[in-house]
Amino acid sequence: MDCVVYLEGSITKVTSKDVGIYISREYQPKIKDLQGRRVKILVIVDDCGEGGTH
Repeated sequence: MDCVVYLEGSITKVTSKDVGIYISREYQPKIKDLQGRRVKILVIVDDCGEGGTH
């Protein structure tokens, strides 16, 4: 059964080998609980702008 952990932050870089994600400081303690666990990451963009996917 999946459980959902809400985190907030931003993507800092995307390369062919790596994706960098910055997690906002107030959410960082939740990351410690996730260490070593397999996770699925859902990205929700706050401001899609003109022609963005809604």
